[in-house]
Amino acid sequence: MKKMSISPPYSPELQNHLTGKHLLDFEIPFSQEILTEHLKNGYVSETCGVQSGNGSYHCVRCGNKDQTLFYTFPCKICNQDCTYCRSCIMMGRVSECAKLYRWTGPGIQYTIPDNVMRWTGTLSAGQQNASDCVIEAVNGKDEFLVWAV
Repeated sequence: MKKMSISPPYSPELQNHLTGKHLLDFEIPFSQEILTEHLKNGYVSETCGVQSGNGSYHCVRCGNKDQTLFYTFPCKICNQDCTYCRSCIMMGRVSECAKLYRWTGPGIQYTIPDNVMRWTGTLSAGQQNASDCVIEAVNGKDEFLVWAV
């Protein structure tokens, strides 16, 4: 008899929040218990925000490798000299001791509606004229500027 493997349940809300992102813990509006359970079950991974190797730094969140955009400071969190990325500082400081979390569990299943990207409205005479001119320019591989609101 074949043994069935049943995956532990996961939070679709956490999945939606983390999919495609690297977030700091304060950016995740879920309890530490939920996050820890998802880490344990392999649905979420954590990594250091700034990684070092061969004498250089790399920011996991923004991908920065420009060494002039890293700064080392005496960190009160880890009580060591810690390096952070200045390239993405406006999103919150990511340093060597800061953990970034991302979704590594099942992918999100999307339902694509039948009439995706289909507009059923009508254009004004001016809009129709501009649309026709754009179509003509695209078909003729010409440049065309539409100045509109």
